[in-house]
Amino acid sequence: MPLVEPLRQSPNRFEAGDPTDALPPQSNTLIPGTARLWRESATFVVTPRAPGRALIVRLPAEALIARLGSIANLDRRPLSFAQGSGAICFTLLVVLIAQAPLLSQEQRQILGDCAFDAIVVWLRSEQTVRVGLSAHRRELLNAIYAYIERYLDDDQLCPRTIASSFGISVRYLHSLFTATGTTVAQWIMIRRLEAIRSELLLRGGDRGCLRDVATRWGFHDLSHFSRVFRQHFGTPPLTYIRQRTGSQRTEP
Repeated sequence: MPLVEPLRQSPNRFEAGDPTDALPPQSNTLIPGTARLWRESATFVVTPRAPGRALIVRLPAEALIARLGSIANLDRRPLSFAQGSGAICFTLLVVLIAQAPLLSQEQRQILGDCAFDAIVVWLRSEQTVRVGLSAHRRELLNAIYAYIERYLDDDQLCPRTIASSFGISVRYLHSLFTATGTTVAQWIMIRRLEAIRSELLLRGGDRGCLRDVATRWGFHDLSHFSRVFRQHFGTPPLTYIRQRTGSQRTEP
């Protein structure tokens, strides 16, 4: 049962269904109570612990990589959803799929975005566990993530100021992020794009609003911002906002 528009009609969205859809190669390695991500096809399979059908989610690969950096350390490895963000994702997906027939196109789209966001949060937490960092380095990395969140709207936020705040060298800071498959600058951009999206959804957003919000978050070239936004979320910004708010505005 598709969660949103079928993938063959819109490659920038994702669908979820049952295992009668084509499973990835080596699907016989699935373990009850775990999930696996097939990097090549960006197919995510969640296998319930109790007997039942596996949950198949086809993710937009380009957007997934844009938001997570390298996902090589997640490829085909068992991911637990017994607790934390994984448990929330599993519950959310099961409920959304069950209720999908009762939802409008717009509702499926918006809630599908929420589900994808939740999966990204889950996979980010799995990445920090799997990057091979010591417990001390993982703790430091998580503290740096929190620091970036706190000062995300500060135009002075950069690797140098972050390193200085934690009493470490810029080189050491870069080495922490290298293990996650992204850079400090890329992570800051990812988080700012996600903040921009939230603000645009709240404000509705015409072209003037888009320029104002993007500029305030450090994107002074609107064409460049539109390209980066599309890579990150799969859709140009005004199209994205129009689809989720019912606005009839067009792209610049």
